[in-house]
Amino acid sequence: MGGGQAAKKAQYQVVELAEMVFNLQTVQGFESRLKALKSKIKAMDISSAVAELVAAKLLRFSDVPYSFVEPSGKRGLDYEATITLPSGRAGSCEVKSKSGETTLSDRTIYKSLKRASRQVPDDSPLLIFLKIADDWLADSHLKHALESATTGFFKNHGGAIAVVYFWQEWQEQENSPVVHIWKYEEMINEGSRHYDEADAHLIRSLFTRPQGSWVTFRDLATGR
Repeated sequence: MGGGQAAKKAQYQVVELAEMVFNLQTVQGFESRLKALKSKIKAMDISSAVAELVAAKLLRFSDVPYSFVEPSGKRGLDYEATITLPSGRAGSCEVKSKSGETTLSDRTIYKSLKRASRQVPDDSPLLIFLKIADDWLADSHLKHALESATTGFFKNHGGAIAVVYFWQEWQEQENSPVVHIWKYEEMINEGSRHYDEADAHLIRSLFTRPQGSWVTFRDLATGR
C-alpha cells in the first residue's frame, strides 16, 4: 500500500478507535477497561487494545447485553466481559489477538484459545473472540489451522460455547479512500456442556444497526 494510502489507513484507525471509545463509554465497567486500554496503547500494543473494543462493538451490534470486567490478574477471574445470552443465562467473554510476529499454526491458535479458557470461571458458558493477524490472511493454511485448532479446543474444553474469529480487510481503490471492512466467522461448539440452541450464532455483521444508538463520526460530520 502506497504512502498516501498508508496515511489514510492510519487516520481511519485513529478515528475508529475514538468512535468506539465514544460509543462504549456508557457500558458498565468501561472506566477500568479504558485504563487498561491506555496502558496497552502506551506499550504500543495497539492491535490488542483495538481487538477488545471491536469485540465489544460486535456484541453491541448483535444485541447481546454485556458489561466489562475489571482486570484482576487472577486465574479464572481475568476476562473481558460478562454477557447475557439469549437463553437468559450469564456467560463470560474473553478476547485474544494475534500479531504478525507470531507464526501461523494450529498449535499457536489452540494455545491462545486454551489461555482464554483459563481466564474465566469453570462453570460459566464461554464465548471467545480471537482477532486474526493481518499477515495471516494471505496464508493458504489459515482455514485449515483455524478448523484444526478449534476442533481440538472444543474437544478438550467443554465450557466453551463458541469461538468468533474476526479480522480486518483493506481494499485499495484508485483515487478514493481505502475501504475498511471487519469480517468474522463464528464456530459453534455443539458438544459443549453449556450448549443451548437459543445461544447459537450470536454474532451479527457490523453492517447491521444495533438496538439503541451507535454514533458514527461520519454521520456527525454530515449532519445525519
